[in-house]
Amino acid sequence: MLAAIIAFSPVILFAADEKPTAVVNWIHAAEKSDQLKVDFYDPNMPPKAYPGWTDFELSLTYKFRHQTRWRLGKGNVYAVTIHPTFTAVKPAVKHVVQLPNTINQSHWEDSILGRHELDHVAIGSHPRLLMLTSHLVKNLKSVNRKADQVADVTNEWAQAAITAEIDLRRLAIQQLITANNVNLDLITRHGGETVPDREAFFDRLFLKENLDELKFLYLGESHKLLETDEYRQAKSLFHQQD
Repeated sequence: MLAAIIAFSPVILFAADEKPTAVVNWIHAAEKSDQLKVDFYDPNMPPKAYPGWTDFELSLTYKFRHQTRWRLGKGNVYAVTIHPTFTAVKPAVKHVVQLPNTINQSHWEDSILGRHELDHVAIGSHPRLLMLTSHLVKNLKSVNRKADQVADVTNEWAQAAITAEIDLRRLAIQQLITANNVNLDLITRHGGETVPDREAFFDRLFLKENLDELKFLYLGESHKLLETDEYRQAKSLFHQQD
């Protein structure tokens, strides 16, 4: 969702046959599945304040069943506890990159501008991000609400309460993506410089230190996942580009 604040440059960073195969394959697959869309605009009519721009959208599809319990509390108000059990959770992140149409559209990722926007895509596409999102949804074990009368506690009411809690977790993940995008722009001067230590930057994304630094609201619920080898060893396809 952040922009590269640099003058457009068509400089080629590496020849097409030198690009990492995994990165090329990912780009092609992402474009084909609509996970990545690249729009080319007329430089005389820029859609944003900057020459390059990347927006992201985090979506969640899920299925759950639930049990609901209640008790009459103070003031004749019912304390309601909803226990969801998730049978399926599938997060996805879609990116839309906007670049000037003067760029080589067949190899947009080879330019300085395209590479910087691709780094923003790399943050939102990190496998740890999807693992963390799934974990936070599945880890939602109970939702507490109040109701004036038992008749208010319908299935639709309970489902809406669960969805509201999931949306809070989704928002927290979106804030993580945005904060790491801000950090990327700071250390590269908005794409004017290369990432000082690309491997270190991408390796620490969404690890405990990164989440703690960004004051992630659900860090306490994430500890078990963060310590697993699968999570810690997950790599971005982009971190060894330079």
